[in-house]
Amino acid sequence: MLINLRLRIIGYLVADDESIVEYVINCKILNNFKNLLNCEDYSIRIEIAWILSNIILSHNIYLEYMIELDLIKDCLKLLFNDNLKVKKELIWIFVNIISKNDLKFTNYLLENNFIEILPELINFLDYDIIYLVLICIQNILKNRPDLVYKFETVGILDKLELLQSCQNEEIINLSIILIDKYFDNDNNFTY
Repeated sequence: MLINLRLRIIGYLVADDESIVEYVINCKILNNFKNLLNCEDYSIRIEIAWILSNIILSHNIYLEYMIELDLIKDCLKLLFNDNLKVKKELIWIFVNIISKNDLKFTNYLLENNFIEILPELINFLDYDIIYLVLICIQNILKNRPDLVYKFETVGILDKLELLQSCQNEEIINLSIILIDKYFDNDNNFTY
């Protein structure tokens, strides 16, 4: 419980002050996160994911450091294999990376099979996760419309069509927007 409290404090601090982020990086605290991401206590993994997603919102150099430490790859593995509570926090890491609109970081995720994980995340009956996945898809396609075919091959179009009959209006609307804008055959130039 004490480690959770300490992690929660770090999470709040890095969310508010970039000088604290720099301090955390310089103290090599992130080096310990690799082991903590493999901790049996899922609540610790949730806290680590929250801290990392907050750090990603600051300067790109910190994200580059996380990539060097393989923390992002480790988070991708957890996103595919961990429990729902952890996945809810982990998805924010990737939303924040993609929202930077930096192709270098987006391409890094793509090279590490991020697209292949997305259909599985849509299978959860959790509207928060589904909505964030749709935001990721939208932001990726905004910068890389050439990936429409790749999204189709992993089953995203089928998932988007199914989502139009869900109970959440935001998800219905966003899935319609994505289909109309990117997957409409008239506009699809990646045959």
